[in-house]
Amino acid sequence: MEQNNKNWIREVVLICFFISGISGLIYEVIWTRLLGFVFGNTTFANSTVLTAYMAGLALGSYLSTKYVDKLKNALKSYAYLEIGIGIYCFLIPFIIKILGHIYIPIQRAFELSFYPLSLIRFILCFIVLLVPTTLMGATLPVFSRFYVGQGESFGHGVGRVYSVNTFGAFVGTILSGFFMIAYLGISNSISIAVAGNIFAAIACLLVAYKLYKPVIEQRKPDRAKKKIKQKPVKDIITNNDKLPRRQQVTLTVLMVALGLSGFSAMVYEVAWARTLVMIIGSSTYAFSIMLATFLIGIAIGSFIFSIINKRKTANLLWFAIVELLIGLSAILLLPLFQSMPNYFVDLFAHFVRDYMFLGLRISSYTVLELIRFAVCFLMMILPTILLGSLFPMVTQIVTKDYNELGRKVGTVYSVNTLGNILGSFMAGFILIPTIGIQHSIIIAGLFNILAGCIVIIANQIPKFAYRAVMSSAGAIVGIMIVIAIPSWDEMVMSSGSAAYAPMYAKLKKEERKLNLKGANEKLLFYKEGTDSTIAVKERESGTIVLTVDGKVDASNTGDMYTQLLLGHLPLLLSREPKSALVIGLGSGVTLSAVAQHEVERIDCVEIEPAVVSAAKFFEKVNRNVLDDPRVNMIVNDGRNFLNFTNRKYDVIISEPSNIWLAGIANLFSKDFYQICRQHLNPNGYICQWSHIYYMSPQDVKTVINTFRSVFPHTTVWFSTIGDILMIGSFNELVIDYLQLAKNYNIQGVNRDMQGLSIREPLAILSSYLLDEGAVAKFTSGAKINSDNRPILEFSVPKSIYQDTSLPNWKLMSQFKINEFPEMTNFDEKRVTSRASFWYHLGVAYDFKDMPIEARKYYDKAINVDSAFVPAYEGIAISLHKEGKTDSAIEYLQKAIAIDPQASEAYYNLAQMYQSKGMKEEAISNYQTAIKLSPTHKERYTRKLNELLSNR
Repeated sequence: MEQNNKNWIREVVLICFFISGISGLIYEVIWTRLLGFVFGNTTFANSTVLTAYMAGLALGSYLSTKYVDKLKNALKSYAYLEIGIGIYCFLIPFIIKILGHIYIPIQRAFELSFYPLSLIRFILCFIVLLVPTTLMGATLPVFSRFYVGQGESFGHGVGRVYSVNTFGAFVGTILSGFFMIAYLGISNSISIAVAGNIFAAIACLLVAYKLYKPVIEQRKPDRAKKKIKQKPVKDIITNNDKLPRRQQVTLTVLMVALGLSGFSAMVYEVAWARTLVMIIGSSTYAFSIMLATFLIGIAIGSFIFSIINKRKTANLLWFAIVELLIGLSAILLLPLFQSMPNYFVDLFAHFVRDYMFLGLRISSYTVLELIRFAVCFLMMILPTILLGSLFPMVTQIVTKDYNELGRKVGTVYSVNTLGNILGSFMAGFILIPTIGIQHSIIIAGLFNILAGCIVIIANQIPKFAYRAVMSSAGAIVGIMIVIAIPSWDEMVMSSGSAAYAPMYAKLKKEERKLNLKGANEKLLFYKEGTDSTIAVKERESGTIVLTVDGKVDASNTGDMYTQLLLGHLPLLLSREPKSALVIGLGSGVTLSAVAQHEVERIDCVEIEPAVVSAAKFFEKVNRNVLDDPRVNMIVNDGRNFLNFTNRKYDVIISEPSNIWLAGIANLFSKDFYQICRQHLNPNGYICQWSHIYYMSPQDVKTVINTFRSVFPHTTVWFSTIGDILMIGSFNELVIDYLQLAKNYNIQGVNRDMQGLSIREPLAILSSYLLDEGAVAKFTSGAKINSDNRPILEFSVPKSIYQDTSLPNWKLMSQFKINEFPEMTNFDEKRVTSRASFWYHLGVAYDFKDMPIEARKYYDKAINVDSAFVPAYEGIAISLHKEGKTDSAIEYLQKAIAIDPQASEAYYNLAQMYQSKGMKEEAISNYQTAIKLSPTHKERYTRKLNELLSNR
């Protein structure tokens, strides 16, 4: 009965350690977010936070070795650690705010270069995280000291403890990544995590003080259990303080090997995540799935070892074999990564739709996340299970005396964590940017193989000759596999299987494979950068595209309208702007549009250095803007840059793309716009681009309402059906027509505007959508995206693959109150009485492929002047685009009836007849057009000759 009571108590406190694991992971996720707001969300800043976090864990586990085995009541001590963690973690958000007041002035005062700045970041992060992470680092050895009893296999007990805590971390990942932050916000999530620590502490104190006396610490071995046979001293590492020199060397080699394994583990985690981003996408959900899969593998591995160790005692040979298997499996899986884009699309094609399961409807979004989990599980599970077995295995190997259990657990944990620190730093800062993802994984695999080989050599059995042969064989097999592994096809890896899954899924299998391999594309540039994988491709049509993790972010064709208008619009509205900030470089087209204006200083901030290199392939359309002496190219997180600079700007342009990607929504938050507001001059404008495709109407409202919450004077414009531009300012937008015309007539600006078919200054109004009043009505009741409640980051990914551009645009258009914004130096009656004014608006809409809207303005031109021939021609062209060629011909005939000398009408009529296969009529009209217009004779003749050559 007493034994059953003790077992029940052990299970209760194990649940407490599980809860502690949940809280610990929630803290890690939230701290990375909070410190990212201060330091920026670059890979360097995030790696600094992670390194400081793990350094504290290593320090805590190391310090615990000094006292853990001397504790009279380890459970009570563990409870106090949990209380300390909970209290400090509750205060961390306030401490981070204080940290910002220290860090930002230092940045502003000294404008330090990268490495001194990184050192300061690390020191400040280390100071903030030192207390809680040190306490966390001590919990594992202290809890293990309580939980694992005398007469029990140490590997079994420690393995169980470690697996339960890691399972808790897995649950914490799912909770924080899918539910808590999304629905409760960061502050409430921290409170719940703190409550978890306090609950675990109280439960353990109750056990320690009332239910379970500390006698367990000195209990005798359970005679009913089968005694675990220990290997001879020569086969294992003993715990004598005065070890023979040979065994000291063996112990050192084992610790080095464990450190190498910890190094490799973090390289795998970082490299696999970077690879899987290109295959399954990079939403917050996708990252959560990747981390959860890694943790579940570690937990399963530790749990499996704990079961095995109840019957078998591990030794050095076990460790060596597992290390060899980790390295070999990680390397052998590499070819599978290249096949995964095709497998992912196959799964997408078969399963992403609404399903019924046990009477419940499962949405395509849920199925998509399950597919992502399946892909990650397939890629990671074998190596992570093997990795998970190492910690309890090494603990069992080095621990043969119960009185030193806590010290050994702390030592093993600290050594493993130190390897993790180095691996995280090297993977993010050096390996991937220098040698790429695939070679980084190979290096990590070779380190595992090396660890296995040196442990085989260091072991005392069997004979040296056998050990030498085994070690050499393992090394040779590893090297041969590395040589045989083919390099990844960069076209496949950057194919955007996640971003374009619906498009690929519609193709037949063979055609799909060809498209994934870029059969009709040429790879111009490929770089696995510090934050993303950047590629530049040229298509058969001549289109050049820039992809970020496979998703097209810029091009020299279809994206040009948005890229150019984003740069020009706020400057066209401004009065003699002198300074501008562009957040996001992309192809450099937006930056080059800004540079066409008479601006004295232009700062451009780009988070990924590889994008700066890729922009050189767009020099024809960005006009070598990076060579402009007014341009200052800054590689940094845009938000972090604004935090530390003292500069103010007349214009701020923010063009981060794709809100569904993890981290992007931080640049669509109220907190970010408040920072922008501090850096905007009194008469300045901020222009924010946003897509409205892959977004629900509610998300679009949240985007605009968040912007409007900081800039009440907000108007909404649009470039194409799927892209909107929000203009915010301190004052109500009143356009000075004379200033607009002056800005429009700057040579470079005018050239770009003509290229967008904005043929006069007022034609820019073709992009005007909602004024302040309309914006207020449209966003009424909408939520606000903030750092504490990052709504968009979790809601937008749920609309992925849904083509919502047109429905969202139509919905917004319903709220349009005024045709035009308020203007000064402008005679509205005189302007609107000109047919050419309405005609040019129609032309601008036609250029955007909006024929219905275009015809509305062409009709207004005809209402003003029924003899205005270009409007009839415009209606005809828009009707022809919709396939209504017969109606188009009627309008052209009307135009010719009004003006028999209208050569362009004859030319367009010829094209209409040609499209209907009426060649003789087409030839006749081409000939008439040539006779009537000597100025366009060459263009007309060329089309006629093309037709004649095809007769």
